[in-house]
Amino acid sequence: MSNAIFRQARSALQRFAGDTSGSIALLFAAFVLPAVALVGITVDYVRATTVRSQIQSALDASVLAAAHYDTSKQPQIATSYFHANFKNRYGATATPSFTPNPDGSISGSVTTPVPTTFAKVLGIDSLQLDVESSAGPVSANTTTAGGLPCILVLDDNAYEAFRMDSPSSFNASKCEVHVRSTSSSAARIISASSTSFKKICIKGEGSGHSAMENNCNAADDVYAGKLPAVTVGSCNYNNKTVNGSSMSPGVYCGTTNINGEKVTMQSGLYVFTGGKLHVNSKTIKGTGVTWYFAGSSSGIGTYKAKEDNKLTAPTSGTYKGILMFEESGLPKRSFLIHSADKTEFDGLIYLPSWDLTIDSMSEWDNANEITMVVNTLDIISASSVAIEPYAWGDPVVTLPGQTTSTTSGVALQ
Repeated sequence: MSNAIFRQARSALQRFAGDTSGSIALLFAAFVLPAVALVGITVDYVRATTVRSQIQSALDASVLAAAHYDTSKQPQIATSYFHANFKNRYGATATPSFTPNPDGSISGSVTTPVPTTFAKVLGIDSLQLDVESSAGPVSANTTTAGGLPCILVLDDNAYEAFRMDSPSSFNASKCEVHVRSTSSSAARIISASSTSFKKICIKGEGSGHSAMENNCNAADDVYAGKLPAVTVGSCNYNNKTVNGSSMSPGVYCGTTNINGEKVTMQSGLYVFTGGKLHVNSKTIKGTGVTWYFAGSSSGIGTYKAKEDNKLTAPTSGTYKGILMFEESGLPKRSFLIHSADKTEFDGLIYLPSWDLTIDSMSEWDNANEITMVVNTLDIISASSVAIEPYAWGDPVVTLPGQTTSTTSGVALQ
């Protein structure tokens, strides 16, 4: 709109300046009149802008109101709302046009001239306004976290299926631990110091912590059979030793050693099969990574990363939210993570065949966001550890107690 005004004004002024007939009075006027004209044009432009803003507001309110109704009623309702909201100013009139759309939305437009006052001396009688708006139905899903715990221990009858010995400064105040063992000593915490849990739900009975609830309805394994299937192809690496630097996704066959000062895992799926994974590097990092253990001989043989370690699951794609998982149907096996310090894991750790012992973990205090599912779990000498529920967003599976609500409405488009 503003460009059209000033193009018309410039044209009129150029015609005036090009007329060389007349006297000195006309020459003087050639300098004064442009200044007066520009002031007048500015006034008319401000008035037109005000009218445009009023039309836009009325048009937006009209389509928003009409979008709530069936398309057959939308034009009439929108027109009524428009005339109720738009007040003619500066002699401007506005006749709206509304069109319902197949998707339930409605589009509206107004094309109208706004009479000028000062710009008339330049031959500009009106300024044309073209205003558009549309609105339609929208919906949003909100997922409320369910009751799946941070740690789920699956063994149905193991003695001390969940055990902690001498934990110190272990903060899991937002987390629940669920133990499915029905044993009379299914869970035990020894010499707890500054240790907090939201709840320790034990199907059988346990001792050693005030957060324990015996004969509790522990969660089922909702992930069984629900995680993505992995087809293990041919080996990309055989008995691979990584000495620092970076590491690429692929199929790692045989024994895999990760050594060196610092190793960065590139984003993607890492399949370990036919042998153990040994992590002995000082620092290991990886964003958007997933570890998959295939076959009964796979697993973690050594994990001794010592400083500033962080592994996070993908936030999108096939393996969204999954940090570690294994082939289904594997026999029960024992694994040890020993002396892993300054570590952060974010994502689902689904290793239901593992009897896992974590020994001498310290400074896991960067709010590890995890969901861990194992057969049994023994934590020894844990200090300065913080665990929180993993923020799934849209989870891989529907969790117990989880609800998804849909909020519907209309919005400008």
